[in-house]
Amino acid sequence: MTIKTKQSIRRGRTKKHYREALRITKGNRTAAARLLGVSRGAVSQACKNYPELADLCESFIDEMLDVSVETILDRAIKGDEWAIDRVIQYWGHRRGIIKRTEVTGKEGEALMSHETKLDAKIAIMLHSTEGMKLLERLFDGFGIDGVPELPEPIDAKHTSKNNK
Repeated sequence: MTIKTKQSIRRGRTKKHYREALRITKGNRTAAARLLGVSRGAVSQACKNYPELADLCESFIDEMLDVSVETILDRAIKGDEWAIDRVIQYWGHRRGIIKRTEVTGKEGEALMSHETKLDAKIAIMLHSTEGMKLLERLFDGFGIDGVPELPEPIDAKHTSKNNK
């Protein structure tokens, strides 16, 4: 059955009509729905009800992917940097090639992760008398007897040197 106009497709909504609309639109369900005068959901439902319609859509997707890959490979062979990047990105792992992205902070400095920042804050806190008092209160609140042996806070060392 060959349907020549959009109007003739809209009149009927049989499996043959869905197939023809999907063929005309190369598997584009939204465009097929517009052509048939139905919702995209109706086309999707027809594809669920009739697996051959879903297969038709998949065949168009496969064809489109094949053409796209072929085009990218052709462009890579001709030296197109974008295409070469895509080829390496998708197939480079077969030869141990991976894309590496380096990210740096302001003016090329190393980035500091949230955990590293937290560790740094804790280290600074533990090396101050105020931090040690806070730690003691924390241990008391959890019912832990005594604070573990920690180095003398930096500000306490400066105070004891100045008092001598």
